[in-house]
Amino acid sequence: MEDKSTPKKSPQSRPITLEHRLVYGIYRVFEFILKLFPMRLVCLTGVGVGHLSYHLFRDRKQTVIRNLRIAFGEEMSRDEIKQLARKTFHQSGSNLIASIRTSSFSESQLHKRIEVVGAENLDQAKEQGTGVICLLSHMGNWELLAQLHIVLPGLVPPATLYRPIDNPLIDSLIKRRRGSEGTQLFSRRDGFFKPIAHIKNGGSLGVLGDQHAGKQGMAVPLFGKLTSLTNLPAILHRRTGACIVPISMASTTPGKWRVTVHSAVNIPADKKSDTLHITSLCADAYETMMRSAPADVFWMHGYWKTGRRGPLKIDGLQRKKALSQEAAATKPFRVIVYTGDATLESTEMIQCIDELKNYRSDIHLTTAGKRRIYPNCDHFMHIEPDVQDILLISHLIDHEHSLPAPVDCVLDLSTDSSGAGLFLKAGYTHIFAPHGEFQGKRTAMYFATIKEPSLSDFLVSLGTED
Repeated sequence: MEDKSTPKKSPQSRPITLEHRLVYGIYRVFEFILKLFPMRLVCLTGVGVGHLSYHLFRDRKQTVIRNLRIAFGEEMSRDEIKQLARKTFHQSGSNLIASIRTSSFSESQLHKRIEVVGAENLDQAKEQGTGVICLLSHMGNWELLAQLHIVLPGLVPPATLYRPIDNPLIDSLIKRRRGSEGTQLFSRRDGFFKPIAHIKNGGSLGVLGDQHAGKQGMAVPLFGKLTSLTNLPAILHRRTGACIVPISMASTTPGKWRVTVHSAVNIPADKKSDTLHITSLCADAYETMMRSAPADVFWMHGYWKTGRRGPLKIDGLQRKKALSQEAAATKPFRVIVYTGDATLESTEMIQCIDELKNYRSDIHLTTAGKRRIYPNCDHFMHIEPDVQDILLISHLIDHEHSLPAPVDCVLDLSTDSSGAGLFLKAGYTHIFAPHGEFQGKRTAMYFATIKEPSLSDFLVSLGTED
């Protein structure tokens, strides 16, 4: 859990620059202007911002579509996914602009704008005699999450884990406002002794834990596909015995939101000390919340990241601990291996593919080339290297569109790296190969990380050994 790297300076310890002052000034002026308009108009302005962002930020749009395909690709058509992506941008823009306006709401304004459902679930959790760990998600108007105790008395005394903002002036502003509202802020950089004591004393602690946690997290299925989520709620539960209560937020009409307090995460008695199992249950709770209002979810960050280094490695766990979670995954990690014009005599390549196939039990392996040299692949695409590029690219695009979820990465094992250019033109963005040099466009990645590598060395460099 602890980050042993050199700690970053806190915003307060950094010198205030002219840029900080300019950004802070713009923020306060924008905040003042928004107060002059009715809430409905503020939200509709945010929808317009989201609409522009949908068309301007192509990479972010692709991230959203990729996430939605993983989550809902087996339930929705491609057109429905695109419609939901557009609605997500609209709703995110509305929530973003509205959060600036609602940051200084009075108590009466909050009661008018927030509807609470399931408050009895919070009361039941409090009856256990300890505080409450609130499992929060990046949904709806995030700013209101810090003020929920005003409409949910069961959250008193409130606290939240806080990630300091880089701009020290804005950071100080937010801290002052939280303090005036009675919310205690705990920085993740200061450790967890104070948050644990706060929970044990009957307080509530909000934890936003639905983002990809990298190597510091734990590998668990989310929407059936393995990803890395923070194990912090599980650790806090182990240390305090407090209930973990999921709380979600969704927009109802422009300027109004519904907060739903879900039933506490049901942790079996024999799993109270099992951090991995509890983290997996939290992932299930997140999926339930996200399904309830998908357009309000902030799908713009990578829930299921494929790393630039070690793309095949499962973030968050050592191999010996990951097998149970691989078995629990219902959606595969999709890999395409381009073999070019390799033959059955290409023993090194065949051994390399076999090693890859057996590395992760959740791998779905497609080989693409002139011949099917590896019989145990899940799918084979016949690609004639001598055929015109446009036909090959069309074939690759058709294959991608036929899948309910996107391909996670492509490995070009051909001796001349001829497949990398084809896959890039077909729209694939995570392309890796051991030979030569290749100048990819946009977010495409191509690594020759080892000097004159063997295919086995190349596979190791991508994460097949811990």
